[in-house]
Amino acid sequence: MNTKILYLVFFIGLSLQQQDTALDFQNFHNGSIKVDGIGPRYQVSKKEEIGLLGPGNYSLEEGNELALICQGSPNLNLTWSKLDGLMPTGDREIPGEQVIIQHVTRKHAGTYRCQDKHNPQLFTDKIVNVLYGPEVKVSKIYIHNQGSVHLNLICQVNSNPKAQISWYKDGFLVKSQNQVSDVLVYKIAHPGPQHLGVYTCFANNTHTGYDSLYLTGLEGRNSNIASASDMTQPDFILKVLSSIAIVASYLM
Repeated sequence: MNTKILYLVFFIGLSLQQQDTALDFQNFHNGSIKVDGIGPRYQVSKKEEIGLLGPGNYSLEEGNELALICQGSPNLNLTWSKLDGLMPTGDREIPGEQVIIQHVTRKHAGTYRCQDKHNPQLFTDKIVNVLYGPEVKVSKIYIHNQGSVHLNLICQVNSNPKAQISWYKDGFLVKSQNQVSDVLVYKIAHPGPQHLGVYTCFANNTHTGYDSLYLTGLEGRNSNIASASDMTQPDFILKVLSSIAIVASYLM
């Protein structure tokens, strides 16, 4: 056989082999590979993931609806659980991709986890922050020190987020603070008859809460604070309503 013809046949065979090798390399990167040019194609496995519907850090007001929704591959066995407590049903976990809480309370705040039951290392978390208006409670403390008496009116507030707190006497501002807090104390040095009246504590964090006490007397006299029966009397109710009306006019 002619030498030129042999070289041509060898060159064509080498080119075809290189083309097959390049094709197999391309198939590998496309997610499949063909072994020896024959037989089945083998799929390259993909990493399993779980995704959330909505933000991973979510705030909502008390009373609204909360939807816990996650998604994953069809072969995953997904469950929802709460890291710092039980689920609203009282169970440690609820199977399924969705859990709907129709009326959220502050007790539902926390971190929820969507997890594959068969692979605990495969999970995603959702942090739920429940917002609610101020709950206000007032009280008083007398302090005796070396013959002198001081009266502290204490306003305690439970709210999320924290609230701005103010004290009013008969509808007029007597103490406030610029920063948010859980408590505000109004201190009265050497209390006397001029300090008698209706004291109301207001707290605001987009919602408003308040509580009042009726200081009808001082320690060592007839009474220190209105009793439950006193608070039902028309005079006390009228003073509280008047105090609220005056404060409302300032806030408008």
